Amino acid sequence: MSFLLLDSNSIGAARLAALALAALLAYVVAKVVYNLFFHPLRKFPGPLLNRATVFRSTIEMVSGRMPFHVAALHDKYGDVVRIAPNELAFASAEAWRDIYGVRNGRELPKAPDFYFPSDNIPTSIMNAPSREEHNKLRKAIAPSFSDGAMRKQEPVISGYVDLLIQRLRENCDNGKAELDMKDWYTFATFDILGKLAFSQDFGCLAASEYHPWVKLISSLANESAQIAVFMHLGLKWFVNWVSRQPSILKARAEHIKHVKEKLEARVALGSQPDIMEGWLKEKENWNLSEDQWLLNTSQLIVAGSETTATLLCGVTYLLLTNPGALAKATEEVRTTFKSDKDITLLSVMNLPYLLACLNEALRRYPSITAVAVWQYPAYHREENFKKPYEYHPERFMGALEFAGDQLDVLQPFAVGPRDCIGRNLAYAEMRLIMARVLYNFDLGLAEKSQGWMDKQEAYSLWLKPSLYIKMTPRDASS
Repeated sequence: MSFLLLDSNSIGAARLAALALAALLAYVVAKVVYNLFFHPLRKFPGPLLNRATVFRSTIEMVSGRMPFHVAALHDKYGDVVRIAPNELAFASAEAWRDIYGVRNGRELPKAPDFYFPSDNIPTSIMNAPSREEHNKLRKAIAPSFSDGAMRKQEPVISGYVDLLIQRLRENCDNGKAELDMKDWYTFATFDILGKLAFSQDFGCLAASEYHPWVKLISSLANESAQIAVFMHLGLKWFVNWVSRQPSILKARAEHIKHVKEKLEARVALGSQPDIMEGWLKEKENWNLSEDQWLLNTSQLIVAGSETTATLLCGVTYLLLTNPGALAKATEEVRTTFKSDKDITLLSVMNLPYLLACLNEALRRYPSITAVAVWQYPAYHREENFKKPYEYHPERFMGALEFAGDQLDVLQPFAVGPRDCIGRNLAYAEMRLIMARVLYNFDLGLAEKSQGWMDKQEAYSLWLKPSLYIKMTPRDASS
């Protein structure tokens, strides 16, 4: 018999392996028992597999389907659901205030594994662990994002929107060409942010192509969104390992080189009425490291451009797939203004239906898909919004059909002391760009972009594909 040929060392190794396997199995069983019967969150509802292990949530996150999975769980279990052993998801307006608001002068601490997933990530305005440190960075640039500041920057913003409209006219071929609006919206938002933040744009609209750095930023933003999955799961060792891979190190080095060049060029300009001026004035007082300056600058660029371009794509697609809403929005713009030049940051405030279209797009297609209140699931609960998977701007116009909607649930820019500082800029850009596009062009969705929203994976950001549309200038279609 073959087993008689086994020596004592082989038997010892086999026994050791069996003991190790048994110990591992015992640990897993004990962990599952603890999660189900003794964990502090044991009384909250959720599927057995989600409550017992991280296996199901890991699969959903890695596949980019977690927001949709959480939405289904809310439909089954209610406003509060246990989506993993150590995690609850919320879907109510009260949760926004409880989680992100301030009580007795204090805010809830941030999860360290999520905000500092890697050993080499410095402190920034987005991950500052203390309220004091966050406030210091925020207060220095907050004046640049006020309504008054946006109005002062109107010539800058309008100039780039003028150039966007010009480029669309040059490339639309009277409605025959299929234009990728993901690219064109990205060109516009990055150029606007570059000028507002650093007094120098990226030249995307001027060249009708991506600046190498903008292309790199978009790629890194998508990769970071995917890596955020492992941050969320607390797999710090894996994030550290990924961050040391040659391709990541090369891309990061290239990115840092561009950030340094942008900062040095901005400093050389001296005092300027831009967003960075507030930070530069405080540079010596704060004693921030170079890594902290680079990270803050990088986050400012991405947060102020990528998410706005995403929402512009979303509202364009949703209007094109809802002809009634498109007709109403177009009519409102074209009957309100006699000339394209009449459309300004101030005058677009008189377009309530267009604002409703933007808010409904933020509900259906939130540019940030996951925080402690999972936005996509919260915005698609029947208990919060009637006909949640349909596009109805009228819900924000006081329509009786949607009188029961919980509009306070919609918080795309978050709430509390760490809400999005760029809210005013985002709305200003979106209103002006969409009003100008609808005024100047008749729009149609290209066949190859049918079902555009259905094809996407969602991490912390949407991994959006190209959005092809056909644009016919009004003077050519009349």
